[in-house]
Amino acid sequence: MCTRRRPVRRRPLSARPAARGRAEADVLTLPSFEWARPRTVEETLAALSDRPGETLVVAGGTDAVPNLKHRLHEPRLVVHIGGVRELQFVRDAEDGLHLGALVTLAELARHPVVRRDFPSLARAAGLVAGPQLRNMGTLGGNLCLDTRCTYYNQTYFWRSALGYCLKKDGAAAWRRTPRTSRRC
Repeated sequence: MCTRRRPVRRRPLSARPAARGRAEADVLTLPSFEWARPRTVEETLAALSDRPGETLVVAGGTDAVPNLKHRLHEPRLVVHIGGVRELQFVRDAEDGLHLGALVTLAELARHPVVRRDFPSLARAAGLVAGPQLRNMGTLGGNLCLDTRCTYYNQTYFWRSALGYCLKKDGAAAWRRTPRTSRRC
């Protein structure tokens, strides 16, 4: 069982001298949550079963952490699976290519088997964002990404001030949510 759980306290995003002294409202902070860092798939499943519907899985965190700071997700438990080595693999098998959720986009872009047999996949992975994000972003995270809103990544504050969804009355609207919803 994963025993590495600890609460995460709210901390300012920046500790630079220029940022010190600002009101906390000017600095994006993380919400409070518990943190689990499992090392195996079994520990991961156990951590996820503890709080169904109240957890967020993070590996690279390139999208999850900013979304947490903007309060787009407010989980009670964040499960960091970056140390679960069983999920980091690229295997060329008879029935196709097997990819683990923790393969980074950079690894996918430069893997020799992927480049040889699946050049479009290698090229697509190599074109995502910049090198820093490709080295952190995982295949699993990008496939499971909750973008919440195709056109705008609005915080709750802005959605409530502007009628909850800027695209709700537009020609490209896909859905409309109740005014009480915290999601677009």
